[in-house]
Amino acid sequence: MSRALLVALFLFVVAVPSVAVAQPLDVAANKAEADRLFNEGLVAMGAKDFAKSRDKFAAAFAKYPAPTALLNLAISEKELGQYVQALGHYRTFVGLPDTETVLQKRATAKAHIEECNARICRIEVRAPAGTTVRIDGADAKTQGTVVEALPGAHAVDLQSDGATKTRNVSCGAGVTVTVEYADSSTTPTTTEERPAAGYVVPGVLFGAGLVGVGLGIGFGLASSGAADDGETLLKGFACRSSVSPSCATARDKIDTSRSMQTLSIVSYLAGGTLAAAGVVSFLLWPKQSRERAIRVTPTVGGLLLTGSF
Repeated sequence: MSRALLVALFLFVVAVPSVAVAQPLDVAANKAEADRLFNEGLVAMGAKDFAKSRDKFAAAFAKYPAPTALLNLAISEKELGQYVQALGHYRTFVGLPDTETVLQKRATAKAHIEECNARICRIEVRAPAGTTVRIDGADAKTQGTVVEALPGAHAVDLQSDGATKTRNVSCGAGVTVTVEYADSSTTPTTTEERPAAGYVVPGVLFGAGLVGVGLGIGFGLASSGAADDGETLLKGFACRSSVSPSCATARDKIDTSRSMQTLSIVSYLAGGTLAAAGVVSFLLWPKQSRERAIRVTPTVGGLLLTGSF
């Protein structure tokens, strides 16, 4: 029995150091492989082959989670237009513990986050707790109740209590589309909405018309003032001699008055025409048909499209 115990103790003493040594060796091998992949990623990034650099940096980070590999992965995704994936990796980098690299690059990562935020849209889902959300057939990764997506058309699937409801929504950069889970008995109705151009173009025309009318008033006042000055000089017998300086001044005043009067009439006509065009275009501008489930409301960050599911 004592001999068996000694053999077991010997094996234990030999085995424990072998395990302790194996782990650093694995870490060192992984880091060496990660360094090789990272350097290949740098070469690909320098050649602007961002698809290759993305794959290399992702593989390097999987082997050894170095902050620089994560940051370069996010940069490659951003260059490829994969703003949603880049956002996730930038946010992870910003949340890393303070190291020399993280402290140096955190401000840069935050700036990239702002750029990516401006280039994506958001789908806010208002649904009962436990609802499964899928966007374009894939499980949605949410920021709270918000799904981040690239601008464009998306199919939103909401599954609750065994029932799935699907709705197609469209959002632009910087726009939040809110999809609300509603009773299946709710029937969306169609309303007419004026597009943004239906406000901008008439507003510009009407504003230009007001400017024209204002110029007409200004030229009219100038014409009246020049006419008064000319008449005053004539009443003072300025033109007793047709070659006298006073007579030349009086004639200049009268000519200026006539020119200003012409400009005033032209400005009135142009301004009135533009203002009328602005009113008419506002009244006749074609509206877009939308379901009542989607409505446009101004928010601090842009437009908020809200809708019922």
